[in-house]
Amino acid sequence: MKRQEELIRILLKSEKPLTTTELAKQLSVSSRTIRSDLEKIESELLVHHLCLEKKPHVGVWIQGAKEDKIALFLNVDQQNDTANTYSKDYRIGCMLVKFILINLRMNYM
Repeated sequence: MKRQEELIRILLKSEKPLTTTELAKQLSVSSRTIRSDLEKIESELLVHHLCLEKKPHVGVWIQGAKEDKIALFLNVDQQNDTANTYSKDYRIGCMLVKFILINLRMNYM
């Protein structure tokens, strides 16, 4: 199982925000590795209509509808260890969605 999949699973099961230090301890990696993994899973969350919320000194959590979280959990749970490959168009689409969301957030701050 990929570390990012386990990270998603931990965040979905958590009832409270978790700091990168707490996540790093659970996965036996550095906080920097956790931050890098979080960046990688953000676009996957967007595909499932979910958002990764980050608040300094509080932690990170997955924000979204319960149904979407359940669907993501089942998706992660059913994936086998084979590598997922996405088309170039899919990856570009994810990047565009992420870019738009970042711009929208910046406009509301």
